[in-house]
Amino acid sequence: DSIKHTYLGILRILSLNCNEQNTILGDCFMFCNSNQDLDFWLNIKHIQLHNRSKALARLIADENLQKVSPKTLSSYFMPIAGGFLFNKNYKSLASLSDNSIKLIGIICSQLNWNTYESTLSYYLDLLTKANTTYQRTNIKLITEILKNFNFDITACEEAMQHEEENKKLEKRMLKRCGQISQEAADVEIDSKKAKKLNPSTARMVYNSVTKKLIPRLNSCLNEMTRVDFEYDKNMADYMPEKDEIKRIPMAYAIVQLLNLLPGKYVLFRDQLPPLFLKLTTFLRSKNEQTRKTARATLLRIMSFVGPVYIPDMLRVLKQQLDKGFYVHVLNYTVHSVLNDLKLNYGDLDSSVEELVGLCKQEIFGRPSEDKEIAQILAKTSEAKKTKSYDTLLIIASYISADKLDALINPFKDLIKTSTEPKVVNKLSVCLQRIFTGLSQNANFPLDRLIKFIEESIEESIPSLKIRQKVESTDAVNPGSIREDRFLIVKDKAKNRVKAKINEKGNLHMVVENSLKLLLSVFEKNKLAIKRKETLQRKLDGLIGLLTTCLKSSSPRCIMRALKCLHFIAQTKIDLPNFKSKCNSIVKKIFILLSLYNGVGMVHGDNYEMISMCFKTLTLLLLKCEFVQLNDKQIRALMSYIEQDIHDASRQSTAFKALNSLLQKKCNSPELADIMNKVADLLITSSDESVRQLSRKIWETYLLEYQHETIALQSHLTKFLRQIDYEFIDGRKSVLKMLQVIVEKIPEKILRNYLELYFHLLAQRVVNDDSKEIREIVGRLIGLLMQRLPEKSTYVLNKFIFPWATGDNPELKMLGIKLISIFVESNPKLFEKNPQRILKVLTLVNDALQEKEPKSEDDDDKNNEDTLDNGTNDDEDDMEMDENTSPTEQKVPSRRITVSDKLIYHSLRLFKRLIEKELVGCVDTRYIDCLKTIWQNIATSKLIYWYDPVVLTSCSLYMTFITKTELRQSLQVEEPKTNNYLEWNAVRIVRLLCDKFIELLDRYDSSNPIYAYVMQGLIILGQMIADSRATKEFERKYLESFDNCDVIDHVLGLKDLPNDGFVADHLPYQITEAKKKCDLMWLSIKVIMQARKEAAVFRLSQGYRRDLVLRWTASMAQELGSARVSPYVFLYLMTPVRELTDKVKNKSSDSSPAQSLVPLSEDLLKFIKGLVGVEQFNKIYSKVQLHYTRKRVERKRNAAVSKVRDQARGSKRKIEDNKKKQTLKKRRIARRKTTV
Repeated sequence: DSIKHTYLGILRILSLNCNEQNTILGDCFMFCNSNQDLDFWLNIKHIQLHNRSKALARLIADENLQKVSPKTLSSYFMPIAGGFLFNKNYKSLASLSDNSIKLIGIICSQLNWNTYESTLSYYLDLLTKANTTYQRTNIKLITEILKNFNFDITACEEAMQHEEENKKLEKRMLKRCGQISQEAADVEIDSKKAKKLNPSTARMVYNSVTKKLIPRLNSCLNEMTRVDFEYDKNMADYMPEKDEIKRIPMAYAIVQLLNLLPGKYVLFRDQLPPLFLKLTTFLRSKNEQTRKTARATLLRIMSFVGPVYIPDMLRVLKQQLDKGFYVHVLNYTVHSVLNDLKLNYGDLDSSVEELVGLCKQEIFGRPSEDKEIAQILAKTSEAKKTKSYDTLLIIASYISADKLDALINPFKDLIKTSTEPKVVNKLSVCLQRIFTGLSQNANFPLDRLIKFIEESIEESIPSLKIRQKVESTDAVNPGSIREDRFLIVKDKAKNRVKAKINEKGNLHMVVENSLKLLLSVFEKNKLAIKRKETLQRKLDGLIGLLTTCLKSSSPRCIMRALKCLHFIAQTKIDLPNFKSKCNSIVKKIFILLSLYNGVGMVHGDNYEMISMCFKTLTLLLLKCEFVQLNDKQIRALMSYIEQDIHDASRQSTAFKALNSLLQKKCNSPELADIMNKVADLLITSSDESVRQLSRKIWETYLLEYQHETIALQSHLTKFLRQIDYEFIDGRKSVLKMLQVIVEKIPEKILRNYLELYFHLLAQRVVNDDSKEIREIVGRLIGLLMQRLPEKSTYVLNKFIFPWATGDNPELKMLGIKLISIFVESNPKLFEKNPQRILKVLTLVNDALQEKEPKSEDDDDKNNEDTLDNGTNDDEDDMEMDENTSPTEQKVPSRRITVSDKLIYHSLRLFKRLIEKELVGCVDTRYIDCLKTIWQNIATSKLIYWYDPVVLTSCSLYMTFITKTELRQSLQVEEPKTNNYLEWNAVRIVRLLCDKFIELLDRYDSSNPIYAYVMQGLIILGQMIADSRATKEFERKYLESFDNCDVIDHVLGLKDLPNDGFVADHLPYQITEAKKKCDLMWLSIKVIMQARKEAAVFRLSQGYRRDLVLRWTASMAQELGSARVSPYVFLYLMTPVRELTDKVKNKSSDSSPAQSLVPLSEDLLKFIKGLVGVEQFNKIYSKVQLHYTRKRVERKRNAAVSKVRDQARGSKRKIEDNKKKQTLKKRRIARRKTTV
C-alpha cells in the first residue's frame, strides 16, 4: 500500500502540473480539487478507510467519469478499484468493496469488447481458482460486469437469423400474458443507448457471448453441488454447502445478459429451463440458507422475466420437487413467486389448473398430514405454514372470467363428495379465500361476477334441504343367502332409525361465500349499480334467490341474504321484483324470529342473524311505504321488542324496531306497557346511549300519536315526578326529556300544565345538590317562559315576587334565583318596565343588608349543610380551592347558612342585570339604590368569609371599574353636585385598594380570587398614577429639590430612606399619607406586602412578592422615563433584595421563591431602559449597599443578644441545627426518589 500511495501521489502532482501535455494526465486532472476533502487522489489513500469509500462514491456519481478515455479507465482506475476487493485489510468495511464493484461495473460499460471480455474472463478464472473466502465478492463483481454489458450487436446477421422465430414466441407469450415484464422492458430501453458495432465486430461479440461466455457462466453455475453427493458417504465432506450459496446469484446475471441479446425470447426458451433446473437443485438442499438464497434468486429472475414464464417454472419445479419435504418447498416457493410478482388481470390463466392442483395436494394430500408431525416442522421451515390458502387468494385476485370455473369447480366436486369434518373445514377456508380474492379482483367484469354469483346460488339452493335416501337397486337377494345352522339362535335385530345423510349438505358453504361476495360487490360498486340499468336488471333477478335463501337452515346463509336485502332497501334502487317480494320477505322474517328468537337460542351465528332480521325489518318499515303489517304481526313484533328491551346486547335493535313501528303509527294493546318500560329505562338505565334512545322513542310517541287529555297528563306527570330521582344521571335524563316536551309540544297543551311544570321545577332550583342539574333546570324554566311569554308576567307577580319579598329566607332565595333565570332567558320582560327593575334592585339591596339570624333552629336546620370557607356548593362561575384551610386564610370556619347563599345569589342577580345592560353601574334612574348596593359590596362583601360571595363581589367591582368613568373622575377638580362618581371617586378607589390588599392575606395564587386582586390593583394603580393628586404630589416633591435631580440627591445621602422618599422634601408628612390617594401612598402600601412576606414566609411562599413585582413593572411602564425618578428607589428595593438573598439562592429549585428570580431580572432590565445604564448602576449599588448594611446590623444585633441572653441563644442554636438536619434528610430522600 505504501508503494501504491507513493505512485498515486506522484500521479496527482503530474496531473496538476502537466495535464495539458498528456491526455492520461488530463483525464486524471478532472478529479483533482482545491478542496482537499473533495480531491479524489488525496482521499483514495486516506488513512481512514471510510474516506476512501466516500472518494469512490463521489467518483461514481461524478459526470466527468463519462469523459475519461477507456484506456485511462482500464489502466488506472480499474486497478485502483480492484485493489480493495481481494485484500484482507479491507474486508472489515463492506461499503468500500461495494463501491469498488460499482465503479468496476461503470468502467466496464465504457470499455471496448476485447478489454471487457478479458476483464470478465479474468474474474471468471478467479471464481474457480481463488480462495473461497472471496468467492461471494467475486460473484457480485461478475454479476455487476454482466449487468453493464453495453454492446449493440443487432448488426450481426447470425444474431438476426432467429428474428422470425423470436417474433412468434413473443406473440405466443403475449397471448399467454397480457404484457411483458416492465423490468425487462426498462433494461431493453437502456440497451438502446449501447455502443453500435459494425457487422464484423458484432459477429465476433455475438459468437463470443453465445459460444464462450454463456457456456462458461453455465459451467460455473452448474458445478456439482452437495445434493449430488448427498447419499455418498465418501463424498459427504467434499463440497461444503456454504460455497454453493455464493454461486447462486450468478443465475440472475445470466438472465440479465440474455435479455440484452437479440432474439431474447428464443434464448429464454433455450436457457431458462436449465437455469430453473439448477435453481431447483439448490432448492432440494437440506441446508435452509441454501434454499433461501435459491428462492430469492428465483424471485428476482421471475420478477425480471415476468409472469409469462410461470408455466415453464412450474413444470420444472413439479418434476424435481415431487416427494418428501420437497413438496413443502415447492408450495412455499410457488407462493413466494406469486406474492412477489406484479400481476395483472388474466396473468395466471395459463397456469390455473397446475396451481390449483398444487394447492389441493398440499391442503388435502399427504403434505397436510406431514404438517401435524413435529419433527418435520422442526427440520423444514417451509412446512410450518400452509401457504396454499394464500395462493388461492392470489389466483382469485387476478384470474379472468373465462378461467373462473377451472378455479372453483375442483373444490365444488370435493364438497359434493366429502363428509369428514376436517376436510369440510379446509374446504370452507378455501372457498373463503377464493371468494375474498374475487372481491379484490378490480378488473373482473361486474356483470360476469353477478352472473357467476347467481349461477352458484341457483346451483346450490336445491341441495340445501335434506333429500330422502333412495334405496339401492343392487341389494342382495335374501333367497341366495344360506341359512346358518348354529345351535344358539341369533337375536332379532332392533329396529333403529338410521341417521339421514345429506350427500350435498356442504353446498351451503358455496351459498354463504357467494352471498358474502355479492355483499362486497354491493359495497364497492354502489354508484355503478345505481347508474347502470343492466346491473339493476341482473340484481332484480337475484331477489328471488335471496328470498329463497331465507328458507335455509344455515344461519350464515340467512344472515348474509338479509344483509344483501338490507343494502337493496337502503340504496332505494327501483327494482320491480323487490317491491313485489317485500311483503313475502317480511313474512319470512317473522317466521325466522319465531324459530330462532327463543330463550337461550340467541347466541353465536343465531345472534347475528336475529339482529339482521330486526335491522332489515326496521328498514323495510321505514323506507318502503308499501310494506304494511297486520295486527298479528304487530303484536308479535311487540312481544319480541318487549323481550329484547331489557337485554343489553339487543337493546339497540329493539329500540330501532320500536321506533319504526311508532313512525308507522302502528297501535297495539301491548304498546302502553312497552312505553312504560321504556320510560323506566329512560330514568334507571346506567347507559347514556340507552337513555338517549329512550328519549327519542318517547319523543316520537308523544308527537306522532294523538293522546287523550287524561293520558297526556299521566305521561307528563310521570316524568315530572321523577325529577327528584336519587341518581344524577336519571334526573338529567328526565330533565332532557322535559326539555324536549317543552320545545315541541303545542303551546295550547303546554299552557294547561304551566303551573304544575313551574312549581316542580322551581323546587329543584334550590333543593337539588348537583350544580349541573340546577343549571339544566334553570335553562328549562327559561325555555318554558320563552315558549309562553305572555305567562311570564303572571308567574312573576303571582309566585316569584311574593316569594322574594317574604319572610322565609329559603323562599326568598328561591325567588331571587328565579328572577335571575328570568333576566337571563327573557331580558325584554324588564327592559320596558323600570318599576320592575327598581323592585328587583330593592330586593337585592334588602338581601345584602339582611343580617343573619343566630338561632339554634337555624343551626340545627343547616347542620348537614356545613362546609369550610374554601368550599363552594352554589358557585356557578368557577370552582374554589378546597385545599385552602381557614387558618391559612385567617378566617374562622363557619357553617354555610341560607343567609350566605341568599347574599351570593343576590350578587349573582345584580351581576346579571349589569351584563344584560338592564341597569348601568351608576344608572341615574336608580342611583339611590345602586349607591347603597355598591357601598355594601365594598365595605362588607369584598372581605366576606364565604368565598363565592367574595369572588362575585370582585367580579362586580372589576365590571364597575371597566364600565364607568372612574379614571376621568379622579382628575376632576370641582365635581358636579348630581354626579355620584365624581364626588366619591377618591373614596371608592382608596376603599378598593385597601380591600384588595387585605384579600392578599387570605388567598394565594391557586385561588381565582387572587387573579381578580392582581388585576384590580394594577388597574387601580394605573388610574391613581394618572390622577390629579399624583401629578400634584410629583410636582411639589420635585420642586422641593430646587431644580436638583432627585436621583443624584438621594445617591448623595449617607443612608437610603426605608421607603425611597426623602421625608424632608415630601409635601406632607408620612403619617398624613393615609388620608391621601396618590401613587406614593399606594406604592408604599403594596410594596409593604413584599417586605411582610419576605420576613415571615421567606422560602415557603412567594405569591405576594410575585404580585408586587408585576405591579411595579406595570406602574413603571405607566409612568415612563419622565416620571419614574421619584419612585425608582422604592421600586428597585424588592427585585434587588430577591437577587441578593443568599439563603434563597441556596434553596432547592422547587421552592416557590425561586420563580421570583427571572421576574426580578426582567424588572431590573426594564427600569434600566427607563433611567439609563449609568444612573441605574449607581441606584443598584446604593440599594444593594442599603440591604448589606441592614444584614450586617441584623447579624450584629443577633450576636449581641446571644451574649446578653445565653439561654435564648443556645435554644435558638438548637432549633437551627434541627432545621438543618430536617433539610438534609429531605435532600437525601429527594435524591433517592429521582434515582
